[in-house]
Amino acid sequence: MKQPGRSSGSLDTLVPGNEILAFGLFKLLPSRRTLLRAGQHVALGGRAFDVLIALVSRAGTVVSSEELLAQVWPGVFVENGALRVHIAALRKALGDGQDGQHFIVNIPGRGYSFAASVSRLPVELELPPEATAVVPNNLPLLLTEVFGRERWIAVVASDLMLRRFITLVGPGGIGKTTVALAAATTLSSSYRDGVCFLDLAPIADPTLVPNTLASILGSPVSSGDTTSALVAMLRQKAMLLILDNCEHVVEVAAKLAEEICKGAPLVNVLATSREPLRARGEHVRRIPPLEAPASSDLTAEQALAFPAVQLFVDHAAAFGSFVLSDDDAPVVSEICRRLDGIALAIELAAGRVDKFGVHGIAARLDDRFRLLTGGYRTAPAHHQTLDATFDWSFELLAEAPRTLLRRLSVLAGEFDMDAAVAIAEDSLIPAPAIAEHLAALVSASLVTASLVGEEAAYRLLESTRAYARKQLVDSGEFYRVAERHATYFRDMLLPAEVGADTHSASAWHRIYSRQIENLRIALDWASSENGNRQLAIDLTITGIPIWLRLSLNEECRQRVEAAVDLLDPPEYQSSRQAMQLFAALGNSLSYRFDSRSNKAWARVLEIARALGDSDYKMRAIRGLWTNALGDGDIPLADKLAIEFTGIARTSPDPADVPLGERLTGMVFYYRGDFRAARALLERAMAAQEKLETGRHLLRYRLNQHTVTGTVLAKVLWFVGCPDRAWDMAESALTRAKETQHALTIMDALAYSSCHLALLLDKLDTADDYIKELVDQAVCDPEGPWDLFGRCWRGVLLSRKADYLGAAQLLSDALQKMPPGNFLLPYNYFLGELAFALGQSGEDLRSKATIAQAIESSASREERWCMAELVRLRGEIFAIAGDTTAAETEFQRAMALSQEQRADSWALRAATSLARLLMRHARRAEALEVLQRAMSRFSEGLGTQDYQAANQLVQELR
Repeated sequence: MKQPGRSSGSLDTLVPGNEILAFGLFKLLPSRRTLLRAGQHVALGGRAFDVLIALVSRAGTVVSSEELLAQVWPGVFVENGALRVHIAALRKALGDGQDGQHFIVNIPGRGYSFAASVSRLPVELELPPEATAVVPNNLPLLLTEVFGRERWIAVVASDLMLRRFITLVGPGGIGKTTVALAAATTLSSSYRDGVCFLDLAPIADPTLVPNTLASILGSPVSSGDTTSALVAMLRQKAMLLILDNCEHVVEVAAKLAEEICKGAPLVNVLATSREPLRARGEHVRRIPPLEAPASSDLTAEQALAFPAVQLFVDHAAAFGSFVLSDDDAPVVSEICRRLDGIALAIELAAGRVDKFGVHGIAARLDDRFRLLTGGYRTAPAHHQTLDATFDWSFELLAEAPRTLLRRLSVLAGEFDMDAAVAIAEDSLIPAPAIAEHLAALVSASLVTASLVGEEAAYRLLESTRAYARKQLVDSGEFYRVAERHATYFRDMLLPAEVGADTHSASAWHRIYSRQIENLRIALDWASSENGNRQLAIDLTITGIPIWLRLSLNEECRQRVEAAVDLLDPPEYQSSRQAMQLFAALGNSLSYRFDSRSNKAWARVLEIARALGDSDYKMRAIRGLWTNALGDGDIPLADKLAIEFTGIARTSPDPADVPLGERLTGMVFYYRGDFRAARALLERAMAAQEKLETGRHLLRYRLNQHTVTGTVLAKVLWFVGCPDRAWDMAESALTRAKETQHALTIMDALAYSSCHLALLLDKLDTADDYIKELVDQAVCDPEGPWDLFGRCWRGVLLSRKADYLGAAQLLSDALQKMPPGNFLLPYNYFLGELAFALGQSGEDLRSKATIAQAIESSASREERWCMAELVRLRGEIFAIAGDTTAAETEFQRAMALSQEQRADSWALRAATSLARLLMRHARRAEALEVLQRAMSRFSEGLGTQDYQAANQLVQELR
């Protein structure tokens, strides 16, 4: 539908600038383009905001679709579907239909009406900080004026209001990124969660694209199928995602963009690529060249009407005092035309006007085109033309900056001056001169510069880097420069482990994590046939803290195993590097039920003892302790915890002693000695509050302070402190998320948050935590997290009385677990399965399953859940009608609970027994049992367990 050029009333005149339109909890400030709900900012897109103004300003009347289209999109071709999209967005933002409140009503055949009562108020209120907060984004700044792209910026911005997924397509250097950044800048405030910019150019391995995006979004995930994890992460986000330079990873980028659009309904994707991604939902916009004069017979004034000439003159003037004259106008017009209006080529040409003049540049263009196109000057291949521009520009450089450029091509992503000096410095380019030569490359648009904090960061554009890398190979310098690159990043990343103590999480990531691609590139070269074996080993060891910190377990395992294969036999047996590599292997295989983990840790312990290295002795003992618990070997875990603590007392790191107390406390926990466990865990917790270090996460795989909190939270619940237990669990999860470490977050969710939410009957919260765990589990597909999530989901279904669903889910998950595994509380989940089977009418299977759980727990000294397993067996007997056996089990469960001082288990057992006694007219006994169990509680009186017991007391009186 084409809209008329003028409408009956413009948006600017619909509402006076000094008025607020108030309705319900909302206040609309048209002059400030702000919508507040109860004082909080409501994010709206630009067009949606215009539609809202048009409707609210005429509340109570019907506004036709034609009028709305004319007011919001004056003079533009727009279909009615676009209006419906923005109406739907408005209804969602306003909560239309919730609590019976309706704001926007569709009048079939006539249009729309704003149905709520609207008051007009003077602008007297001061906006709260939330209403004026800056929407987060990481968009690179456009530091120069944009020429000739106004229409395309507007088109792309408009497209993004109507479509979810836009790809800007065109040859390299055409200006796709410029248009994307400018359009995103104009729309950034329209997205509640801001704009995320991802430059794909530095990523050589397409499979690493999702990991890189996750890191930029602040939630790094492990290797594997991370696309699902990203979609889950973005599902509730309202943001614009820019995927820049997709062409070399086009298949992965297409899949990622498509899945995000399918699974994250409020995320828009704007991609740039040399070719369409060919993904479902993609809308392609081909960015044309800058318009250049078709004729050279022009005056300066006439030539300056063309954006290509404007760009040339602007860049030439930046390097001197160039002013376009009538004499130069025809030559400049020819240069722009023969460069096909490609912005990057024009900028490069203009950057040397002060050296060669426009006539000299024009003369050189002719030769370069002929050289690179095989003599066909009119060849239309834009990529060839850009190659010609690079080749020509490269030869125009003086020898020193030319050499610097090709040497810098080994760097991926952003780099600083230190990296440039380390990689490029020699007698031809002395260190003091590199800054000057780098500035020249920036001026020539061959290197981009930006500020990261207070320091300058540099980057080669993707086409520049590819061209310069070819020149580096042709120069014969590649081996030497690649070795320098690998050596520099080996040394630069070496302090990563120690740096975890001296930097905040965000600062550490800023320094080290962003170099992950350079680490990969260096390792790929060093591990190659013509690489450097020792450097490959060194780099692998240097990279271990980064892989562990980013939870890249699978990548770590693969790299470490490759490095182990490079070790000579003597080194393999006894070197410090072998010890470090096997420790990383043990960590990467932890929680995976893989026997290689124990073998790796045994080798670490053997070498550490031979070298007298206490640090790695403790790392190995902790790894073996973890595996012992996984195998259900409590005596061995106890022995290892004691050994660890003995070494820790002589450790220079004061955080090691509380870790030893936590290991011992967990042994007590699994044995059901909650009093001893609580004392040790609380003491460890108090010490870790003051001593917790980032390095401990790298040494022992998880944030140890958080792990202590997750275990202590459960102990507190067992001993009858449910309120403190929940506070501890929530605090542990918050701390885990602050670490920005995926494995620590999953550990907190799996071991504490999900379990406590279910124990406290917070079913909606449990549901949220289980979903979060399952979403995160995609990050580590070889780990136990998905099994954990499915088991907790089965328990949740049981709590909701969906016993058939619970039994099926628990049965399927348990079949994939090692029987009796403590780290996956196999026997506890087996008890839950038995109860669900009993409720589903499978009496024989239910009894056999609970017997298996109890027998396995008893044989392995696993007593933390024994009282509950016995109680569940009593419930199963009661379901089957065997009241005598049921009473016996309930009494036994109470006795076990009292022996362990597990007051919460005792309350459950007492409630089960009291219900049984009441059904058999033994009300006095039932009342006494309940009151005795309830008397031990001074908190948690509002919990489901306590309230159920209290309700039963009322019935018994």
